[in-house]
Amino acid sequence: MSRTSQAQVLAANVDAVAGAVSLAAPLKVGRVERMLALAWESGATPVVVLTKADRCAGIGEPGCAVLAAVEDGYLTQRRFDSYHRLQCENTYVASRTDARLRAERERPTKHGARLRRALKQSPHFKA
Repeated sequence: MSRTSQAQVLAANVDAVAGAVSLAAPLKVGRVERMLALAWESGATPVVVLTKADRCAGIGEPGCAVLAAVEDGYLTQRRFDSYHRLQCENTYVASRTDARLRAERERPTKHGARLRRALKQSPHFKA
């Protein structure tokens, strides 16, 4: 194992660097300071993104803040539905290049086709 290190270019023509920090655990100020220092040193403008982890999928979980926001009018139903459609589209696009995701997407379709085929081959099937 070598004790020396060399610089490596990770990106070029970057104007801003976003550092995401979870708020699910206590904030580690030292970690944020290191991210900011590295971003400034690169010549880019640092942006700290604070993320909160107690989200829900909005499908009826108890205490779901997203559903409460829709009920209170802070989030419109149209925007909520649009978010779900976008999530479905993103999942589909990702499954086109990831074999595992593609298999998960196709599993219900294949299962349904197998059931239909078995039903048609049944001696009690009438067309």
